[in-house]
Amino acid sequence: MAESNLQPEYLIIGRIAGPFGVRGEIKMEVLGDFPDRYRTLKSVTLGGGFDGTQSRRHYKLLTVRQRTVKDQLLIRLEGVATPEAVDTLRGQLVQIPISEAPPLAEGEHYVFQVIGLDVRLQDGSSIGKIKDVLQMSGNDVYLITPSDPAAKTKEYLIPIVDEIVKEVNPEEGYVVVAPIEGMLE
Repeated sequence: MAESNLQPEYLIIGRIAGPFGVRGEIKMEVLGDFPDRYRTLKSVTLGGGFDGTQSRRHYKLLTVRQRTVKDQLLIRLEGVATPEAVDTLRGQLVQIPISEAPPLAEGEHYVFQVIGLDVRLQDGSSIGKIKDVLQMSGNDVYLITPSDPAAKTKEYLIPIVDEIVKEVNPEEGYVVVAPIEGMLE
């Protein structure tokens, strides 16, 4: 794996949105794709924050069920039995150890696996490094910091579509792209 890709200890899968009903059920906003992957989890960790400054607390997961509202699951945690208890957790990140992350399909990658990868053209020349992956309505987009300090732009946006992204190789530390005309200007 490329040195620039540090594997995190935890994978953020959601955020506590608030209580549902009066028996301690929790609305969890899913932060990621395919929420059905999380139905088999036995425990979760709350806290940590995006910057890791909040302390973490581990909970046994009692139930997980799909909610009709898009991008939400209903969960129950051991020791959380009232709406008031759920309210104290509102906004907390729901995480799982990276070792328990559900496997992805062939050709799919977690965001942490591509951040920092070198982005190359098909001729092997480097155009920059992946700074972030932006979730857009049509498709996700790589946010790339150019390697050339004289670049006209401070960042490039590369849509993650088969016509443009030709290869993603986290093990070797690079992504190969074939940008359309004007994309790198």
